[in-house]
Amino acid sequence: MDLDNLSGFSKRIRRELHHNLMPFWARHVRSPDGRRFVGRLNNQLSVQESAPKGLVLFSRLLWTFSSLHQYEKNTRWADLADEIYRFLAGRFVDREYGGCYWKLDASDCPENTLKKTYGQAFYIYGLAEYAAMTGDAKVRQEAIDMFELLEEKAYDNQEGGYFEVFEQDWSLSANQQLSSHDLDACKSMNCHLHVLEAYTRLLSIWRDSFLVSRLCELLDRFQNSIVNSANSHFHEFFDRRWQPVSDGVSFGHDIEGSWLLVEAAEWIKDTSLCDTVGRLSLQLAEAVFRDGLDADGSLWYQADANGQRSGGKHFWCQAEGVVGFINACQLSGRDSYLGAAQRLWDFIEQTLADRQYGEWYWRITEDGRPDLALPKVSEWKGPYHNVRCCLESLRRLALLGATDESAPALYA
Repeated sequence: MDLDNLSGFSKRIRRELHHNLMPFWARHVRSPDGRRFVGRLNNQLSVQESAPKGLVLFSRLLWTFSSLHQYEKNTRWADLADEIYRFLAGRFVDREYGGCYWKLDASDCPENTLKKTYGQAFYIYGLAEYAAMTGDAKVRQEAIDMFELLEEKAYDNQEGGYFEVFEQDWSLSANQQLSSHDLDACKSMNCHLHVLEAYTRLLSIWRDSFLVSRLCELLDRFQNSIVNSANSHFHEFFDRRWQPVSDGVSFGHDIEGSWLLVEAAEWIKDTSLCDTVGRLSLQLAEAVFRDGLDADGSLWYQADANGQRSGGKHFWCQAEGVVGFINACQLSGRDSYLGAAQRLWDFIEQTLADRQYGEWYWRITEDGRPDLALPKVSEWKGPYHNVRCCLESLRRLALLGATDESAPALYA
């Protein structure tokens, strides 16, 4: 493995993080007058004042700013994390029924009071990262309490796994869609992937036997229900008894899952499980390498049952692809995976990163143009995927031998 190449790759990632992503989010998380948090921002940096504010965006902001403070120990990130934490706790948390509202209106009052398991998981994820940053036992307990609430209210005691959507009082909702783009199915790969992600981060600050057992159960579910053994891609949607009800492929989730599954197994600290999950991870990465990459090295959004690829090139898929292929290189030693990660980074630098207004475009269309109709910041568009891509990639490249000043481990 060429160490000079690794170090050059690391320097490019660090430059993008420090000179594009970090300045953008330090500057634009608030409205220009500094009085309110931004819920939606277009590609010309105009704030949509009437836009709602989503639980997912603000939980991801909490995770991001907490992670950035641990990365560079700069008080600006700690101060932003503190402010976002207070906003989440003060506005999103339902003091009557527990859990978090899905969405606030432009006046920061509850607009959508549904309890979506996906959103609760991201709140746990953000809280756990914030607790790691602050060392605050109260915040750690809040994350534990949210875990216990989710287990009480969302877990399916008959068939295993987690239901998708609940009413404000935690009664099961008749509509189980996460978003308008998703099927009305009571269980999904996406929800379970991010529950696993949140529980893994919680385990890093709270070593609990029940939490370990739930993570083991989730890993087993991925191995035996969610991964399609015929093609090594994830099934996306399921009925209550875990029978697949969809036949498409989401390349971004496949490659994201390939490294999140390994991370969970490593935190469980079971050597045999790590070996098993490592093999599964490489199967997922190889399937994406085989089926999902375009000629220019970028990653397609999705494919149908016939393998027809579509949806253009979404920012988050490219970000997760970089981490996922570096992880595959770490597991296998194969330079081809590292090369795939570098080609994805080439695409990010040359096509996806917005050199005029900052950050990354949401999507590059199938004919190669930035989709300017999609916002730069929204309920679904924040810094979590691309900032995490940079932090994770820097850490992993250092482990592979890059001599660029290495990013500290995120989970010390």
